[in-house]
Amino acid sequence: MKTNKRFSTTGIKTYRLSNTTYGISFDTIEEAKSFIENERNEHPRSKKFNPYIWDNQEQRSIHYKYDIR
Repeated sequence: MKTNKRFSTTGIKTYRLSNTTYGISFDTIEEAKSFIENERNEHPRSKKFNPYIWDNQEQRSIHYKYDIR
């Protein structure tokens, strides 16, 4: 997944018979956090839910609720 944006995470695509994930990138961490919170509200019981945001610049993962800067 080649990207120029700083933060990336995965989203859940819903199909009629199954679910799958896809990669998505954001410029700011606030956009990424709001996207993950929306995914949690839409898919509360999904095993494919990913609560982590990958920071491409610092090469580290950040939990969406426990961002310590």
